[in-house]
Amino acid sequence: MPNTPLHGYDGFDARWAVSPPVTDEQLREIPARRGVVLLTRGEAGDEAPIVMITAASMRSRTRTRLAESAQEADAPTRKRDADLREITGAIWYKRCESHFETDWQYLELSRAVWPGRYAKMISWKGPWFVGIVLSDRHPYFYRTREPFAKAEARCVGPFRTAREAEAFIEGLQDAFDLCRSISCLRQAPGGPRCAYAQMGRCVSPADGTISMEDYREILTLAADFAAGDHETLRAKLATEMAEAARALQFEQAGAIKTRLERLKAFEQEAYRFVRPAEQFRYLLVQPGAGVHELRLFFVQGGQVTAGGTLAYPMEFEALDAACKAMESQAEGGCKHDSHEYLRMGLVTRTLFASGASGGVAFPWPATAEEIEEAITDQHELLGVRERPTPTPKATETTDTPDAAETDDTSETPGPSGSSEK
Repeated sequence: MPNTPLHGYDGFDARWAVSPPVTDEQLREIPARRGVVLLTRGEAGDEAPIVMITAASMRSRTRTRLAESAQEADAPTRKRDADLREITGAIWYKRCESHFETDWQYLELSRAVWPGRYAKMISWKGPWFVGIVLSDRHPYFYRTREPFAKAEARCVGPFRTAREAEAFIEGLQDAFDLCRSISCLRQAPGGPRCAYAQMGRCVSPADGTISMEDYREILTLAADFAAGDHETLRAKLATEMAEAARALQFEQAGAIKTRLERLKAFEQEAYRFVRPAEQFRYLLVQPGAGVHELRLFFVQGGQVTAGGTLAYPMEFEALDAACKAMESQAEGGCKHDSHEYLRMGLVTRTLFASGASGGVAFPWPATAEEIEEAITDQHELLGVRERPTPTPKATETTDTPDAAETDDTSETPGPSGSSEK
C-alpha cells in the first residue's frame, strides 16, 4: 500500500511497501511507464536509500535491476554485493513522460535524497561558455563552465564541448586578428612581436604596435559579435571593402574579403544556440502522457520550472497563456544556486538532441504564433496527432450477433493499464 512521503522524498508520486524477498507479483504495483525509481531499506519513517534508477518502463527496469543484483550476489569470482531482493523494503517512483523530464526529475530527486554526493551520480556536466572581462589589464577570451562566476564578465554560449568553445575563440582570433598568446599579451607594451603579427594576422598589442586601449576597442567589437551582433561588423567590412576597391587598393580589399569569409565559420550548427549567458532562456516542448498532450518547461538560467500541459490540437488561448507565464518568469530574472550549471548542462544536452529525445526548443522570447507553427510542423517528432474525425452515423441498421455468439479472444489489461515490451 502507498505511504505518505517523507521529507526529502516528497518529490515522488508514491511509495509502495514490499516484503523481502521482492517478487515479480509485488512489482505489479509499479507502473509500466517512464520515470524514476528509488529502492530503500528499513521501516517507513526510518529508511535509507539504496539505489535510484531511470527507466522507460519503471516496472520492467526495477525487475531487471533486482535480478542483476541477485546474479551479482551469487557470482563466486567477485566480491559479493547485497541481493537487493532481500533488503528492499519500499519502492518509490516518479512518473515522467519524456527523456528530458526523466533526467530533470532524476537530478532534482537525487539532490534531495543524497545532497552531499548527488553530483557524482549525474552523467553530464555543465555546458561550456566563452567569456571575457574587458576591464582586465590584459583582457582575453577564455572558456569556462561558470558563466556567472564573475559579475563583470561577458559570457556567451552554450557549447557542448570544450573543443567547440576553443574553436569559437580561435574563430574570433582569426576574424579580428587578436593576440593568440596570453603570456605574450601580458608583456604589453614591451613584449616581442609574434609570428602572427609578422604575417599580418595580429594587431600586435604586445610590442606596442597598437595601444591597449585601442586593442580593448577591438575586443569590444569582437565581444559584441560573439553575443550575436553579426550584421554590424559585416556591414562595416562590406563598406570598407567597397571603398578600398574604388580607391584601387585591391590588396586591402582582398584582405577584407578574407575576413568576411572567416565570419562564415560562426554560422555552423554547433553555434546555433550561442547567445549571452544572461539570455539562457528557453521554452521546451516535450511529449506528454498521450498522443494529444504536450508538456511545457520554462528555463531561466539554471532554473527549470514545469509549465503544465498543453492539449493537441492546440487552443491558441491556452498557448498564449503559457507564453505569458513564461514571459512573467523571464521578467523575474535568474536566481543563482550551486546546482544551476548541472541543470544548464541538461538543457544544453536537450537542445542538441535529435528526434523525440530533444523535443522542440524555443529560445526566448518567442511569440505564440511562432510556437504554434513550429509545433504543428514537428508534431510527428513530438508523438502527437490530430483527433480522428467522428464517423457519421450509418443510415441503415445491420444485424449484430448476440454477445454469446461472438468469439471474443481479447484480454483485460493488468493493474497498470499497459503492457510491457
